[in-house]
Amino acid sequence: MNLADLHAVDWRDPVMGFALFGSRARGDEDADSDYDILVWSQGEQPYTVRLGMHAMAVYPCDYLLRKAEQGDLFASHLVHEAKEIWDPHFLLKTLQARFSPKQSYGREIELAAQIGEFVLKFHHRMPSALINRRIAWVVRTILIASAMDIGVPVFSTRELISLLDAPDAAQLIALKDDTEFLPDSLIGLHSFLSRWTAPWQQAASTIDEFRQLFQVSGNDFGLQTIKSLRNSTDATDYR
Repeated sequence: MNLADLHAVDWRDPVMGFALFGSRARGDEDADSDYDILVWSQGEQPYTVRLGMHAMAVYPCDYLLRKAEQGDLFASHLVHEAKEIWDPHFLLKTLQARFSPKQSYGREIELAAQIGEFVLKFHHRMPSALINRRIAWVVRTILIASAMDIGVPVFSTRELISLLDAPDAAQLIALKDDTEFLPDSLIGLHSFLSRWTAPWQQAASTIDEFRQLFQVSGNDFGLQTIKSLRNSTDATDYR
């Protein structure tokens, strides 16, 4: 896909720029890696568009700039690894100038750990591919946040594992592309959480209790995970 193809997409709102991020921007992609493309939008809500191997994350300009000022992890990805495709308004440079890292990324680790605990308890209600994607996301998010806490913004699996001495994480992160559920992955996730997060002390053991926990803590990705469960219309738990 070239620049003309990107402009030809029927976007919901006016587009102000494009940038490449993710593995293909870092240079550690493989043949099956998606092309992750940031789309600067004048709209009001983020959304995604997928065209073949192109995964396009559409974000309002003001939203991203605000996230940069808050030290958001996704904004950190863009600041440190994104490469301009078409940016006539210098939005990427503005994002980089406004980025202010947090003093601590403990909250990001806590929210990811909540989702990890949810997966351990309710994997039997989740499609196999979803289990794998969530495990990979939880592990990678916790490592990225841990790296940010020591002031080293790295995002590739290889660099994270080397920096933080976490060799067991490689297999868990690699699950994101697998569709087959392997019970050993839950053992690996439990071991990872035991090493990298505080002991689980939340009073949440049913789906409804997790939903309340996610709502109170502002864990939107956790709420999305509940909505993705099989038979999630009621989503009361069966102990």
